[in-house]
Amino acid sequence: TSGELYSTSNLSRNTILYFYPADGTEGCTIQAKGFSIVYETLADLGLDIVGVSPDTISAHDKFRLDENIPFHLLYDEGAALCGKLNLLKRPPPDEEYPLRVTFLIDHNRRILGKWNDIDVEKHSDDVVTFVIDGSRTTMASSSSAATQRRPSAVCATVRGLAPAGTSKATESVAGSMAVSV
Repeated sequence: TSGELYSTSNLSRNTILYFYPADGTEGCTIQAKGFSIVYETLADLGLDIVGVSPDTISAHDKFRLDENIPFHLLYDEGAALCGKLNLLKRPPPDEEYPLRVTFLIDHNRRILGKWNDIDVEKHSDDVVTFVIDGSRTTMASSSSAATQRRPSAVCATVRGLAPAGTSKATESVAGSMAVSV
């Protein structure tokens, strides 16, 4: 929410990158508060948390202030990033909106976990449990334990996004995302 471009090519820590439909809605507020509660625990484990939605920077600023959210929220202008990642849904007759999806990405931009069947009331705890379990074993071995509240994809690499301003689509998890922090 500082207005600077965010680039996954600059990741220095494992990062929880979660996509959500809109600031201030009931489910999104519950999810953001859940991540806020576990923020220090995850930071102590060496992780960053970043939320992404198509809401404006001013909406994100208000949401962060109102809900006391300690991490950055990214502005995905026109849901462009969500579209490139196929994270948009359009229930008739409504307009498209982002799906609720969370990625755990390592500093090399590999996806260690992906959650797309999310119970917002338990999601942050599920992520913490996965991270702690993963630190005891390897993240790759956790893939066989996928359940509804476990990530649905582990140790994959997302392709299909290019650095901002290019048309080449071969970067792992968005070399540079055209979204603002």
